[in-house]
Amino acid sequence: MKNAERKTERIAHFSTDYAHMSPAARARLEEDLMRLYFTPHYQCMPFDPTELVALVKEQCPDQPELAEAFARCTEQWRKNNLYTHFMDPQAKDRSRYAYGFFLECPRQGLLVVDVAESGAIQGIEHMKNVMRGEEHDIPLPPAMRIVHWK
Repeated sequence: MKNAERKTERIAHFSTDYAHMSPAARARLEEDLMRLYFTPHYQCMPFDPTELVALVKEQCPDQPELAEAFARCTEQWRKNNLYTHFMDPQAKDRSRYAYGFFLECPRQGLLVVDVAESGAIQGIEHMKNVMRGEEHDIPLPPAMRIVHWK
């Protein structure tokens, strides 16, 4: 009886004979695979860049192209509390990283801004959260559940 209590749900293993798997177990396995491969890990959300445009104009007055680049950032892909993308992270035509600079925000603290070779803003890293180590407080994106089936 103790072995039955310890038994956990097991639906897949690298050596599983899928032909003899029960329909319920196969359905759970298929659901896990569908969630893994067809769930977007980054979701696009609207973004209002006015605060960052004002900060760049104030802190980098000799580089007006940075303010213009921030003004074009109207969509964001939040990776987690540490980094925000302003270019689709899964796009194949993304520009490569060129350089970065610091921006001091009174509300969000120190930000590291990543600029692409094309001059577009790739994203910002929230250093206040990085220094606190908040990466573990973020729920991970859905992934395939690996369990064993007998």
